[in-house]
Amino acid sequence: MEKWLKISLLLSLFGFFKETRPSEPYVYEYLSGNWTNISGEDVSEDVFTVGTYVSTPLVVVAFLITDLMRYKPLIILCGVFGIVVWSMLIWTPTLLMMQLMEVFYGAFISCDIAYFTYMYAKVDKEHYPQVTSNTRMAYLLGRSTSGILGQVLSTYDIMDYKELNYITLGAMMFATITSLFLPSVQNTIYFHRADNSEEKLTKGEKNKAAFKLMGTFFKESYSNSLVIKWSIVNAVSACGFGLVETYSQTLWSEINKKDNITLGNGIVISIYTLIGVIGSFFAGYFKIDWSKRNILLFVAYFSISGALIIYTSQTHYVYVSYAVYAIFGGLYQFMTTVAYSEICQRIPPDSYGLILGINTFIALVLQSSIVSIVIKICHAPVRLQYLIFGSWHIFILVMFVIYEIVSRIITNKQI
Repeated sequence: MEKWLKISLLLSLFGFFKETRPSEPYVYEYLSGNWTNISGEDVSEDVFTVGTYVSTPLVVVAFLITDLMRYKPLIILCGVFGIVVWSMLIWTPTLLMMQLMEVFYGAFISCDIAYFTYMYAKVDKEHYPQVTSNTRMAYLLGRSTSGILGQVLSTYDIMDYKELNYITLGAMMFATITSLFLPSVQNTIYFHRADNSEEKLTKGEKNKAAFKLMGTFFKESYSNSLVIKWSIVNAVSACGFGLVETYSQTLWSEINKKDNITLGNGIVISIYTLIGVIGSFFAGYFKIDWSKRNILLFVAYFSISGALIIYTSQTHYVYVSYAVYAIFGGLYQFMTTVAYSEICQRIPPDSYGLILGINTFIALVLQSSIVSIVIKICHAPVRLQYLIFGSWHIFILVMFVIYEIVSRIITNKQI
């Protein structure tokens, strides 16, 4: 078996098991249910918010450590953090321990950067498309499969929400074991460059050179106005999706208080994943010059997304809210794929992780700020939260329209 294919299979197995988390769509129901002494309000205000806060600095730390530690250790740590998270969910479900669990969960999510960048440090460029495709499909297959599995097991009372955590824990163990067999990485982009001129440099000089290279990539990338524009779109849309995704289970539980029907959280995750795959496919398949049509795409995305989120904040039917979430998620995946493509076309290849990491950091800072104001300070109920989340998209829409109008007025005056 060729080396690149072996790496692709190992990464795919790791990604599949890591995303096999059938208990995750029901974590709110589990934590606010009979298995713990935590109220639904505590889960929303004191547990979920911790994960949002800690993810912000951890993204930066994970990015630097991933390159410094040569990828593989972070991938192994990702699996270990997953084991810790679901062990705590099963055996220590108190408020304080769940807040600590969110810290480990933030680390678990942040380590994704090692998974998605390892292949580019270990595989020859000619195999990038195959490896990227294989790992991405395994990642999505794991998420979709776990959604269906969790839905079937809970709907037919084969397992309750707590017991689903055991399957997730087992998957984390398999993911960790798989990661141990990944080949080690010798050369990286910043701290361990394959450059003969750096062989005689001290460790401190190499680190200085690494940060200097990051600065060079930063200046070169963000000197392009289109990179700045698409990066803003990438960040604010990721912020909006993160807000909606984090508190979706809270909203569904609130809506379902009246109907008291069997929740379909698992199946909606599978449907959303499928729509996301279709959206990403169409974004890559249709070769459209978005640099000339970007304002049209921005207006369409933020207006439709804002309207959908505001609507779901008022609906009294949980299945309607599921449908809205799936459509919104598909639109977000489409927008993200286009944004990534537009950004990566205009920046140096070795700076992909740096620039997209900065955009993610900005998104998390915005998300943390909104969570602090809306949930921690104002203690807004979940329907009002979603009304504000939808208004965030409308606000961004208005800002882009104003910017575009002012830019054109200034351009016409100069002409």
